[in-house]
Amino acid sequence: MLVHDLLTLSQIETGEIKMHVTSFSLKETIEEVFDQLENKANKKDITLNYKKSRGIFVLGDSHRIYQVLLNLVSNAIKYTNKNGKVKIGYTDNDDSITIYVRDT
Repeated sequence: MLVHDLLTLSQIETGEIKMHVTSFSLKETIEEVFDQLENKANKKDITLNYKKSRGIFVLGDSHRIYQVLLNLVSNAIKYTNKNGKVKIGYTDNDDSITIYVRDT
């Protein structure tokens, strides 16, 4: 997985992979990640929380953002002890968005 991610980053930097920048719902993207990994968390008795925020649209490559979040949350689940917690959410600052993944 790490090798694949590094190759992808290298391809983006060299222009071999084009970024598809569009306006997309960050809330929906986070919910997709949550839905994708909820069973994985449940198998380890890990509570997966999503801080529901108001829906906002951001400019970016939604597929790449999804991949990054999926990787971060998946790793958080993998390295969190049984009965732990993983939280994903975002805060809307004046001119930027902060996305976070927190685990115990």
